[in-house]
Amino acid sequence: MQKFRDVIALIATIRFISRRKLYYSKAMRHHLKTLTAALAASLVFAGNLFAAVTEAASTVQYDATTRIFGLDGEDVTYAFGINERGEVQSVYWGGHLAAHDTLPTARAKAPVASFDSSNATTAQECAGWGGGLYAEPALKITFPDGNRDSILKYFAHHADDAGLHVVLKDISRDVFVELLYVIDPLTGVLARSAVIQNKTREPLTIEQAAAANVNLAANDHYRLSDLTGRWASEFNLQQREIVPGKTVLESRRGSTGHENSPWFAIDRGSANEEYGDVWFGALAWSGSWRVVIDDGWFGQRNDDHAGLGDWYANPRTSLDGLSPLIKVVNSLGMDFGLWVEPEMINVDSDLYRKHPDWILNFAGRPRNEQRNPLVLNLARPEVRDYVFAFLDQLLTENRIAFLKWDYNRNWREPGWPEKSVDAQRKLYVTYVENLHSILSELWAKHPTLEIESCSGGGRVDLGILQLTDQVWTSDNTNPFDRLLIQDGPTHAYLPGVMVDWVTDFSGYASARTFSLEYRFLSAMQGALGIGANLEKWTPKDFSTAKELTNSYKQIRETVQHGLLYRLLCRSTAANIRPPNRCRATRLKRCYSHSYIQVRGSTPIRPCA
Repeated sequence: MQKFRDVIALIATIRFISRRKLYYSKAMRHHLKTLTAALAASLVFAGNLFAAVTEAASTVQYDATTRIFGLDGEDVTYAFGINERGEVQSVYWGGHLAAHDTLPTARAKAPVASFDSSNATTAQECAGWGGGLYAEPALKITFPDGNRDSILKYFAHHADDAGLHVVLKDISRDVFVELLYVIDPLTGVLARSAVIQNKTREPLTIEQAAAANVNLAANDHYRLSDLTGRWASEFNLQQREIVPGKTVLESRRGSTGHENSPWFAIDRGSANEEYGDVWFGALAWSGSWRVVIDDGWFGQRNDDHAGLGDWYANPRTSLDGLSPLIKVVNSLGMDFGLWVEPEMINVDSDLYRKHPDWILNFAGRPRNEQRNPLVLNLARPEVRDYVFAFLDQLLTENRIAFLKWDYNRNWREPGWPEKSVDAQRKLYVTYVENLHSILSELWAKHPTLEIESCSGGGRVDLGILQLTDQVWTSDNTNPFDRLLIQDGPTHAYLPGVMVDWVTDFSGYASARTFSLEYRFLSAMQGALGIGANLEKWTPKDFSTAKELTNSYKQIRETVQHGLLYRLLCRSTAANIRPPNRCRATRLKRCYSHSYIQVRGSTPIRPCA
């Protein structure tokens, strides 16, 4: 619940695809990181679903006779209208409609017997809880007098360079909701935001708020696709029929989490890469090869029980700071990268001894050191400023081209004892806002910096991807397991942001080994990297690596930014080709993911 006196804003982005998957070009990747200022201003972000937004408004039509609004982008049309009761009603969302195509007038649906009123059966763009609504509301308010009834009707609209603004108002109280619609002309991605304004004289309590209601046409066989998993086994595609009831995809960990990736897709049960209509949404709420110095370079980090929070060079490993090492790396023709974990702190650190109150904690309760660190309260302004300051200093004083930003535990005690109970509820939102603001400010001051979001695959979302270049897909670098782990993210994200490394992984049993060629081929399906001990490589290994690295460079643009078509099975792979309209370089990737099981043992050998 959120009490507010003035304004609360939320943002959503949703997408309809007709007949094919959408993958973005290299130019679009920068486009995906852009948010207009009009969408970004307010007290609170919650339910922030994002993909692409343009600076100028896309084509918006309004028919004053039928009172129908229409938005067109790429091969998509989105339409809604004002019905006879003044409700803003969903009308159409699907493939692009030509100028001569006509849309039905928005008319309220009939009630079903005496149990479901017309208000419950009419698909609204932003429905308030009240007036007999039994579906999930976009807005639920408790007024000071105890009233919880909110009925929203059309009030006004206008279009400008930011998009289409439609204002709704409660039927008797001065509560307004401004809906903003922007459809991207290059992708057809629809961005929607809701700004809730309280113009009464008393504070209200927001029990529930959403950026948008999304309504699809009636169908008995809708299928939901989402990505689920756990640490070291992330991004498993899960598909199931949508049945009556409520399905909730969420994380309660303080970060994106491993169990559910914040992405979903809905189709009519049979869509694939080349056929069928798909609607999807993704949550933007979080979270050349380089030499990267990993854990241990800072503070008194002589083991993993100390040092987190003290971001200065460890005198035991680097007496003269980082500069001498960076110069050696640069002299070899390589850029220098650094591992950091800015949101964590060890009890055995100078920072904790100075500021024990800076961590997430409940007064009088245990402070659980999960994996040894505690979590800094990034919602505190002084903590936010400290984190930005030490990162900015590192980047200013050293020639650092890359940061691997790690995050290795979830919240256990999300408390802020110095704040009131109501104010502590804002911690979840303010923490993420401050995280995003740090990343944004670092990029503004150090525009050539590249950042990787690393949380064992547990912080992958469009919010963090607006502000970073790539994400660590999984801590599981088993090249066999990675084939499925890496397939999952490509349903939701651009393959080029997915970091895949060739490592020294030798398996959980001595009999289960993987050739260097196999490890490379597995890792060449995203952003290829090498994280192996080169001192143990043979001359043949170096020769193999050079050959496969050169091969990857030839196909890198296609792998990372081309159109991806999944081959259904090995036996039919030779007969499956991208459609002729695809002008991108064609590249087939085919593998069979199977085990050979030896009685009394774990699976030991992959077939590929």
